[in-house]
Amino acid sequence: EVNTLRFRRVPRGYTCHDVARMLAQHVPLTFVKYVRVTNTGYCFVVFVDMHAAFDAAKSMLGKYWSYAIHRGMTYGSRKIGIDVARVQGLPMQLREFRDRATQNADLDVPLVFVNGQEVAWHVALERLADEGVYEV
Repeated sequence: EVNTLRFRRVPRGYTCHDVARMLAQHVPLTFVKYVRVTNTGYCFVVFVDMHAAFDAAKSMLGKYWSYAIHRGMTYGSRKIGIDVARVQGLPMQLREFRDRATQNADLDVPLVFVNGQEVAWHVALERLADEGVYEV
């Protein structure tokens, strides 16, 4: 089941919170991870199910990231790119972040939502282990 999408060409000034606010207007989500690459970045978003992922992709298709929301800059925008993420699901996204964080302390911390409330990523990972969904 596809429930994780990769959003491309995210402007450098954006944060996980910016992307989460934008997407949460349309559908419920459970995880947002931002990866910076030079002047742009990728954002990996896990939705509650494949229908929410489809609805999010449909609502964002053809739209643009706006630069105007950051530091008053109004120098343009970039078209939002969307595709299916290689790593699917919350347990696998958390595991991948944990593995990379041990190698690189400069990674942006992802946002994780449980029942609409933000929780620390390591708490979410522990909860999944307690539920037997993921082995720590």
